[in-house]
Amino acid sequence: MKRSMILAALLLAGGCGTSADSAPGAQAGKASPKAAKPRGAPVSGPVAPPIPKPATSPVVALRPGVTIVTAAAEAEGDYESFKRVVSVDGDGGYQLSYTQRQRGVVRTFGRRVLGADVRNGRYYKARFWEGDPETIAGSTAIGISHGVFNDLKAGSPVDLRFDYGGSIRTVSIRLASNPVRAVAVLVGDRSVIMPVIDVIGGSGADMVRGLFLDDPVNPLMLSLAIGANGEAKVRVVRIDDPKATGATLEQALAGKGARAELPGIYFETAKATLLPQSRAAIDAAAAVLRSNPSWRLAIEGHTDAIGGDAANLALSRARAEAVLRALAESGFDAGRFTSTGFGESRPRAANDTIEGRAANRRVELVRLQ
Repeated sequence: MKRSMILAALLLAGGCGTSADSAPGAQAGKASPKAAKPRGAPVSGPVAPPIPKPATSPVVALRPGVTIVTAAAEAEGDYESFKRVVSVDGDGGYQLSYTQRQRGVVRTFGRRVLGADVRNGRYYKARFWEGDPETIAGSTAIGISHGVFNDLKAGSPVDLRFDYGGSIRTVSIRLASNPVRAVAVLVGDRSVIMPVIDVIGGSGADMVRGLFLDDPVNPLMLSLAIGANGEAKVRVVRIDDPKATGATLEQALAGKGARAELPGIYFETAKATLLPQSRAAIDAAAAVLRSNPSWRLAIEGHTDAIGGDAANLALSRARAEAVLRALAESGFDAGRFTSTGFGESRPRAANDTIEGRAANRRVELVRLQ
């Protein structure tokens, strides 16, 4: 299969979306879902459909608009950050827009990675900080360089600088002797099984364990743990392509009663505040509505199981209402929409993993007319 065909299948499959993070109310310490407990009266309406059967592809190509969503478990929920590809240079370099929370404030930075560093950089800077220069010579931003990947695949250890959490260390990494060989990542509404190389190095506080996409063209970081017990750990949970949203939404909502997730919707942690990165998804949905003026939509919010039931229900309703307002502000009569939330009551996946919780945090559209 040609590379472009694989990419199209991976990035354009389905009509998935995400809301970000969980409701307040988790216990102090590392976030974890609460134990299962009896429910009251069942929620009326359809049960959330399962995530489609996993597909397998090694390809995640970079193109403008693609957004890589990473998550780390924190006390108040799964904190997410967003790396959006702004542009790609002819020599393989790229420009990113990077959004994360720092000191309780959501901040967005620009980050440029040079083509020479994509090919042979030896410094992996996983997080960016206020005051960092936009371009840091020798560094990569979303994965390891081609040169590092090729050396590791050839069985050679590599001295690689890491910066995660503001602490820089140089670690000799190598392929793990008992490796993880694949991980699942949400791409669109599909759980894609991605082959990885599993690397390990260092010891104690400087121990590093990383899973990188087994693709010499784009060895993307999919999981990174630093510390003897993985105290600092981040995981790619979703890859969105908002530019594909319009076509997939229009197809998915072709019939009355049809439902589809809205991709590329991002919120502040434990809040219903839409992040600016959601603009492309709102614009794509608005274009579909303009092409189908008779459509009326219900907007539904869903959360994971971290936090209390009441808080999750309120958060899901507030997030659905935020999407309704954003669509209305795009020039539509608010009467074309209804909004509601179901909290954690309609999960699509288990809540005991960070990737499962990412699948459950979502906004769905249902065609009423």
